[in-house]
Amino acid sequence: PEDRALQSLTRAVRSLGPDLSETVILSCCCETGMEAIEAGLELPARSGKIILRIALKMLIRHYAAMGDEGLDMVY
Repeated sequence: PEDRALQSLTRAVRSLGPDLSETVILSCCCETGMEAIEAGLELPARSGKIILRIALKMLIRHYAAMGDEGLDMVY
């Protein structure tokens, strides 16, 4: 199951593309603050929240299209 979960996560992150995925990984996985993300990625102030919102909406669509694949870990 761990391998399947990792594969599912990898597909989801790849579906975002490099720019959106970096923001999601930094904020959700690494728990980096938005100001630090914006500074590190050289984004304009307050744009990180907009980028994260777009990325999370894309993840919702990705998981809706993929179904739960027998994994009920994502709600």
